[in-house]
Amino acid sequence: MRWAVYPGRGAGARGHARPGSAARVRAVDPGRAYDGAVDEMPRDHRPAKSVRVLLAEDPDLPSGALAILLGLEPDIEVVAQVGRGDEVTRTALGVRPDVALLDIELAGLSGLDAAAELRDEVPDCRVLLLATFGRPGYLRRAMAAGAAGFLVKDGPVEELARAIRLVLTGETVIDPAFAAASPDEGPVAEAAP
Repeated sequence: MRWAVYPGRGAGARGHARPGSAARVRAVDPGRAYDGAVDEMPRDHRPAKSVRVLLAEDPDLPSGALAILLGLEPDIEVVAQVGRGDEVTRTALGVRPDVALLDIELAGLSGLDAAAELRDEVPDCRVLLLATFGRPGYLRRAMAAGAAGFLVKDGPVEELARAIRLVLTGETVIDPAFAAASPDEGPVAEAAP
């Protein structure tokens, strides 16, 4: 699988893309071997400072499975987990994560709305939205909310870890499954009850 990666995306002072900014696209193969690049790291090396991750996912999923898998990455530490969208910003203000992984379908407040709150309240936190499938309009709303990426939730954890590293370098990562969905039509995501 190859992602579309958008270097910098015309990032402003807060690290979010400016509307209408141009970007060059480079394809990234998440399965390629480690070549010493800054955004990749051998599994047997534990850096002095880990990437701090806030995980917000549907509480009906197997509890903590994604957090455990991400914790196996040598440079990633899940510092908080929440099951509701309306808990994301308050938790992020307390733990100050580098990256927030938000399920798009959360109770209380959608992942899209939580991403917009994080953009305003915790601007140094990069947001990756996760969804099982793309609906028309999701990608457009994700980018408008300040998300740095939009990925398939059920992909390999190695690809998710690589996306986390990429967004920390200022790049935007979009799964091709979501890029193919038309951004100009369809329903808008609502918060789950």
